[in-house]
Amino acid sequence: MKWMGCFLWFFFAVAIVQGQRVVYSSPVNDENAEINFEIVGKVGNRYVVYKQVRSRHYVSLYDEDMKLVNNEQLNVIPDKTFNVDVVAYPDYFFLIYQYNRNRQVFCKAIKVNANGSQVGEPMLLDDSRISAFSEKKIYSVSVSEDKQKILVYKALRKGNKLTLIAKVFNPLIELTDSAQILLTYNEKRDSYGELTITNKGLIVFPYTEKHTARDNFFLLNTLVRFPQSDSVAKINIPLQNNYIDEVSVKYDNLNNRALLNSLYTDKVRGNILGLFAAIVSPGNPDDARVVFNLFPDSVRNKMSMEGYIQSAFNDIYLRNAVLKLDGGVILNLEDFSTRTSGSPYRNRFDYLYGSPYSSPYGGFNDYYLYSPSYYGYYRPYYSNRYYNSHTEYYYNNILVISLDKDLKPEWNTMLFKKQVAVDTDNFLSFGSVVMGGALHYLFMESDRSSSILNDNAVFPNGETKRFPTVKGSANAYNYMPKLMKQVSSNTVIIPCIYRGNIIFAKIDFER
Repeated sequence: MKWMGCFLWFFFAVAIVQGQRVVYSSPVNDENAEINFEIVGKVGNRYVVYKQVRSRHYVSLYDEDMKLVNNEQLNVIPDKTFNVDVVAYPDYFFLIYQYNRNRQVFCKAIKVNANGSQVGEPMLLDDSRISAFSEKKIYSVSVSEDKQKILVYKALRKGNKLTLIAKVFNPLIELTDSAQILLTYNEKRDSYGELTITNKGLIVFPYTEKHTARDNFFLLNTLVRFPQSDSVAKINIPLQNNYIDEVSVKYDNLNNRALLNSLYTDKVRGNILGLFAAIVSPGNPDDARVVFNLFPDSVRNKMSMEGYIQSAFNDIYLRNAVLKLDGGVILNLEDFSTRTSGSPYRNRFDYLYGSPYSSPYGGFNDYYLYSPSYYGYYRPYYSNRYYNSHTEYYYNNILVISLDKDLKPEWNTMLFKKQVAVDTDNFLSFGSVVMGGALHYLFMESDRSSSILNDNAVFPNGETKRFPTVKGSANAYNYMPKLMKQVSSNTVIIPCIYRGNIIFAKIDFER
C-alpha cells in the first residue's frame, strides 16, 4: 500500500442534518484543485475514487465513514496517459486508458480488484498511428446498460471519408465482435453523434446534416449497426421543415427502442420553439414516431429571465434523459450561458456542444428505470488566469418535462435557481438521482452567510418538494453536485473543495 504523502492535518467530520447524515473524507497532501478524479462507486465494501495527481495515478478506497483505508498507486499507467474511462462491476473495475508513445496511441485496460490492487497485466485493446497534428484523444468508450458489453471505438478521417472502427468486449475484456464501417463526411455539414451499445449488441448513433457550419440541422438519420456486420441500416427521421440542435440518444432496452431528443426551431438560427422527440425501433424502422412539442406560453413566461419572451429558450440545453418503466421519459433541461471579458455574449450558435452521457445508474426497483448523469469527470481549474481575460458562467433554472410512451407531454415543472461563477463552473449546475420514488435535484446556492446544497424532489405526478438543505460547516465546503455519484438506493458521494483540497462527502438520505 502506497500513500500519497502525509496528511496536512488529521481531521474527521460528521454532520447530522434532519433527514441526512454527512461524512467527509480527510484532505490529502497534493490533492488540490488541480488534480483529475472520477468517482468509481462502491466496489466490494469500499467506496472507490480514481485520481490523477500530475503524472501519477491512484486508486483510493474509503470505508463507510470515508476514512482512507488504501491509496494504491498504479505505476503501470504511463506518464503520457491523457484519457481514462472507468467501467465498474460489483467486485472489480476496469480503467481503460490511452497514451501516446512515438506518435503511436495505445488503448489499454487494466483490471483493479476491490482492494485497489491491479489484477494481471494491462490488456491491449487497440493502437493507432497518428500524425504530429492529430488530436490526442482517439478512442471513445460506451457501455451497455447491463454492462455485459464494452464498446471501444475510433473514427479515422481521410478526405471526405470517415472510417469507424469498433470493438466490443465482454466483462472479461475478451473481444466478442468488431466492425469497420465506412461513412461519408463533410466537416462543414455532417455530424455523427456518440455511439450507444445496447444490451443485445446493437450500435446506435445519430447522423445530422446542415447547410453551413453555423446552421441548425435540417436532416436526421438514425444509424444502426447489427452484431457481426460491417454495414449500418439508415432510418430517416422526418423533421417536417423544422431545424434541430444536436441530438441525444437514449436506448430503452426494456422496450427495444431508441429515444432521440433535441430542441427545434422553424427556421435557420431562429428562436427555440420547443422540444423535438422521436422513437425508433431498429426491428421495425418504418414505424418511427416523431413529435414536436411546442413550449407553452406559461413555461415561456417562467423561463424568461429578462422579459424577452420570444427568445426565452435560446439559452436552454438538454442535460440528460431518465427512462421510466412505462416507456416514457423524463427530460432535464437547464438554462446556461457564458461571457468572456473583452468578447461579446456567446449563445447556442457559438457553442452547440453535445451532452456527454455516462453509464446509467440502476439496480433499484423504483418508478424510474434509472438515473443517468451527464457529467462524471472533474475539470481542474485551468482557467484564463494567465491571460488578460476571465469567463463568467451562468447556470440558471432547470426545466423538467415528462413525456409518456407516445412522446406526448404529461407535465412540466420548473426548479428555480440562479448561479454564477468566474473561470470555473465546477460548483455550478446540478446532479440528479432517483430516491424514494422521486427524482432529487441537488444544486448549490449562496445566501448571505454560507453556501447551501439544496435538495429538491420531483415526484411521478410532477409535484415538487424541497427537502432540508445540507450546509457546509462555517461555509468551509464547496460542493460539486454535478459530479456526484449515487452508490446505493439512498446514498451519494459528492466531491468538495475544503481549504483548497479535494475531499469527498458521503450523504445518507433518510426518507
